[in-house]
Amino acid sequence: MLISLSPLDYAIVLPFIFLAGFIDAIAGGGGLISLPAYWSVGIPPPYRLGYQ
Repeated sequence: MLISLSPLDYAIVLPFIFLAGFIDAIAGGGGLISLPAYWSVGIPPPYRLGYQ
């Protein structure tokens, strides 16, 4: 299954993913930010967790 995101989806997700990576590098727990960000644009759960 191929997921296509619109430019608006990228504009929503990318800042949250950057923030999640930054927090994960400092203290850990970036998944608490990244998983809901993926969920907000409709990426299915297997893709959010790294399965294909």
